[in-house]
Amino acid sequence: MTRRDVWQEVERLLGTDPEYGDPAAIERRLLARLRVGLTMLADLGPRTSGAVRRCAASSDADLRVMSRDPVLRNAFESDLRAVTAQPDADPLLPALLPADGGYAVSRAAGAAGGPAWRSPGSAWVWTEVGRRGGDPVAERLWFLLGEQFPDRSATVPIEPSAAELTVIEEAADLLTALMPAVGPGVLANIGMVGLARDEGADGPLHSVAGGDRFPSTVFIAPEKLRNVWDAAGALLHEGLHLTLFEIIRCGAVVPDHVDPTSDVVPIPWRREAWSLMRVLFALHVYVHLAVYHGLARSAGAGIRRRFGEPPADAALSRATFGGARYATPELRARHLAEQLARRSQLFTAYGNELVAWLVRALGLLAPAAPGDRAGTTFQAVAPVAAVPLPEQRRLVVALADPPRVRWLNPSAWLAYSLCDGRDGAAIRTEYAESVAGAVPPAEALRQADAALLALVDDGMVVARHEEPRASLRTPSRPTGHDTEER
Repeated sequence: MTRRDVWQEVERLLGTDPEYGDPAAIERRLLARLRVGLTMLADLGPRTSGAVRRCAASSDADLRVMSRDPVLRNAFESDLRAVTAQPDADPLLPALLPADGGYAVSRAAGAAGGPAWRSPGSAWVWTEVGRRGGDPVAERLWFLLGEQFPDRSATVPIEPSAAELTVIEEAADLLTALMPAVGPGVLANIGMVGLARDEGADGPLHSVAGGDRFPSTVFIAPEKLRNVWDAAGALLHEGLHLTLFEIIRCGAVVPDHVDPTSDVVPIPWRREAWSLMRVLFALHVYVHLAVYHGLARSAGAGIRRRFGEPPADAALSRATFGGARYATPELRARHLAEQLARRSQLFTAYGNELVAWLVRALGLLAPAAPGDRAGTTFQAVAPVAAVPLPEQRRLVVALADPPRVRWLNPSAWLAYSLCDGRDGAAIRTEYAESVAGAVPPAEALRQADAALLALVDDGMVVARHEEPRASLRTPSRPTGHDTEER
């Protein structure tokens, strides 16, 4: 199995898991929760129950539209929270629901002017940026926007140019072509796309999901729309946040006595600590982004001709600190997984199972160290051309599928030259012997492992081994030990 095969298999597994990945299963739970919640709200508010009851009885298609409208979805979630604390609280939803059905009320109030992409879902781009007043929906829309972007440094919404609208549409096409199992479900959870600029403690905004404050909506900085690969990664990143919101609404991941918003987890590539829930959301994203990066690097000629060459760091925010130690989604995911493993007692069984599912995906993405995997052999892909520059300690090679040029430092050069079909243990041994006297033995083995895995990840070396078909599911419910990084 080549590395590209691994990326594709893990993408399929992530997009079809019946609990956390299958978009149809997640949507069925969402619609059931909406019907039950709307019926309860109608029963508790007899004076204003007519419109709410009609909404509860509407078709799946109409209810799906309602769930993706930021104003209506926010009102529903707010009313549901309020009624559990105070059953006679004044509801928001009845005054916002249209009398004649049709639940895309935010777009009708002036939020959007055109579809974001052809399919899937029914997302719209916020194009009419002039503030409108005079009706409850418009007022609520702008109120939510102020809550989402409270600082005066924000410029939002920004009217998109024709070129930016095209990039958004092409980004959706790229995401579904590159990740056919994950991409459509992620895009279907997005109801509206807005453009925004904002400055924060960690630097300028790249993209953000509205979450509970501005449901079913993603905001993207115009700068992220200069490259379709960055734009597709931003849609994936924020759409995954919206997907996880739907998952955890239908299954508690932390017990009632745990405060998931407290800052408890140090993040070495950011200035501030993150809350437990933010770490969980970030782990969910980074595991999927690791797959996205792998598929981007190994994309075939057809995708490259259509969408251009993928940048090396597509869709990855720059590390404020940490440098190369946290320069990739996989490295960040592994740190977050380790942090959550230490805090498994703060999660419910469902929450620990979600974390374990993500960690198992990481395990499938990153093979064990070469010396630890018996029966695996490594074969270098023959280059089209190679030019050594020994005086500069560099080797430059060109490869054909996909076409690319790579510069290898001494460690990668040595490991590449040793991949002639031998197994990992033999490679590690000869690597250590080659650098003996210049590099300590333990450091030499670490260098060999890191270089070899990087070469396999980039498709310059093929690892061949026999193993069972990959799976992200386990037959028993995991314990905290199941979330160890591996």
